[in-house]
Amino acid sequence: FRTNPVMLKELRGRMRGVRGFAIITIFLSLMSFFTILLYLLQLPTGGVVVTGELGRLLFIGVLFIELMLIIFIVPALTAGAITSERERKTYDLLQTTLISKPTFVVGKMQSALGYIMLLLLSAIPLQSTAFLFGGVSESELILALVVLAISAITLGAFGMFFSSITDSTLSATVRSYTVAMVITIGLPIGAYILFQGAYANVVNNIATNISTNPVVEATDR
Repeated sequence: FRTNPVMLKELRGRMRGVRGFAIITIFLSLMSFFTILLYLLQLPTGGVVVTGELGRLLFIGVLFIELMLIIFIVPALTAGAITSERERKTYDLLQTTLISKPTFVVGKMQSALGYIMLLLLSAIPLQSTAFLFGGVSESELILALVVLAISAITLGAFGMFFSSITDSTLSATVRSYTVAMVITIGLPIGAYILFQGAYANVVNNIATNISTNPVVEATDR
């Protein structure tokens, strides 16, 4: 990481400006707001009830909100990584340096992923609030962090790809968001429509096998 000058330059430029901290602040503020709202909606009318079910519900809700925010933030960070150099007329200058094309692309990707990992790590305290109510283990927290990291890396790779094949940041951003929506929303809806009948058949077969089981019939008698 230290030998990649592009990564160092991008990270230093991002963290020395106001925009990097503003994104983190807005990210955590939105997650905190929705977490508190979800907690208040699940409270009973008589008072506070600390249960494992409430903790698990808060944990799933925080993860869902974090995933939605990642879908909107990650393409914006990577879609303009290369196209911004073309728009600022600095891409030709970079070609005259000793930096190779793989080093340039990898450095851009590393800087974006480093900032994305910072966002994910900053949200761990909000996810850990579920431990106050129980119902969530440390392994589930680690697994959720791994899933979110893989999702962010995948979306970031798509954004970097479109940034390298298009000439404008707007075009790369639109394509990145389109792919993100298809992966996160379109594919689950399509799978639900296609395999809904198969799932119903499996459930009906299980129910039929249980009802026709001789042991079950003898127990009923």
